[in-house]
Amino acid sequence: MRGLKKWITRTAIVCVLLAAIALLVVRWLDDEPRYQGRRLSAWVAELRTGNSEQQQRAAEAIQAMGEEGVPYLAGELTRKPSPVEKAARKVADILPGKMKGPLKRIYNRPNETAVKLQALQALQTLGTNAADAVPAVAKALREPQVALSSAAGLALARMGTNAVPALVTALDEGDYNIRSAACHALAQFHTNAAPGVPRLAKIAREEIGPINGYAFHVLSRVGRAAVPALMDLAASTNANIRASAFHALGVIGPWAAEAREVLRAGAKDTVPNVRWRAVEALGTVDARSVEGMRALGEALNDPEVMVRGAAVKVAVIQPMIARENLTRLGELLEDESPEVRKAAAKAIGNLGVHGAPQLDALERAAVNDSEEEVRLAAARAIETIQKSQRIAQAAKQEG
Repeated sequence: MRGLKKWITRTAIVCVLLAAIALLVVRWLDDEPRYQGRRLSAWVAELRTGNSEQQQRAAEAIQAMGEEGVPYLAGELTRKPSPVEKAARKVADILPGKMKGPLKRIYNRPNETAVKLQALQALQTLGTNAADAVPAVAKALREPQVALSSAAGLALARMGTNAVPALVTALDEGDYNIRSAACHALAQFHTNAAPGVPRLAKIAREEIGPINGYAFHVLSRVGRAAVPALMDLAASTNANIRASAFHALGVIGPWAAEAREVLRAGAKDTVPNVRWRAVEALGTVDARSVEGMRALGEALNDPEVMVRGAAVKVAVIQPMIARENLTRLGELLEDESPEVRKAAAKAIGNLGVHGAPQLDALERAAVNDSEEEVRLAAARAIETIQKSQRIAQAAKQEG
């Protein structure tokens, strides 16, 4: 029995020595990039844990290494235990407690999640120079930990258009957090995210919660290529989806011109929130056509204050709508909403001399309105109109 114990002890010692030798060999063969004499891993750790000055210095060092550091960082995301690490773990199982210490330096890696987060932050710092790491980062995007998938999404968003296919594919993942991270990242690619439109439209139509808003946000940034999908969504039986689709079309603006008829119909929707978003969108998409101006003029009479407010704000920046609806704007100086009254005063004032027929209404507002902002807006409108009148009169006399 004693002989057996001696044999086990000697074997363990030999194993420890072999493991130590293996560790030295691994370090000797280490090809980790260095900058200014420091390992890349040291710079990466400082990028995440140092103070602001250290982080800035680390970012500059990583950027200076450029593509040279990408293979190492990508490897940190996909690295699996080496044969030496696996052997060290097995040997440790049969060693006395006092003899396990030397092996821990081999088989006890730093927290793997922390290591991956550091690598992802470094790759994000490298931006498009890290394009070769897209496959490794796409794999990290599918990690179950939310912190990792979010960090991977941020990295992919900085790595150029080569990342788009991986992000589009990730929109089909079953994990909500992965899809959400992919949506966030795709928003950074604007029109280059067009390949994701069908999947984004599906998310917008079928899912609830924040990811629904993310999907509509990306669609609005894609621009013209997303318009047909948004027009389909505008026909949804779900009022929230219709409202979000109209809002996205409004963000796209003039490039959504093919949706003009859909927006005009939306301005007559039975749901106030939907009408509001449709009228807002008409202001950027179709404020100058005869049909668009008519729809916006009708919206000035909407029973809901949010819809009237959207229409009168369009009149502020579209003088033709204000001129066509001058009488109604004068009436809106007495609207229940201070915001509507203030916007009506601005719209009339912006017409200059053409707003003169509403001077009396403006003077009443400038004196009697309960809100200081409305009184000030009316006073400025009066000043603008009177100045325009003086200029017009002087020009007439000179002529």
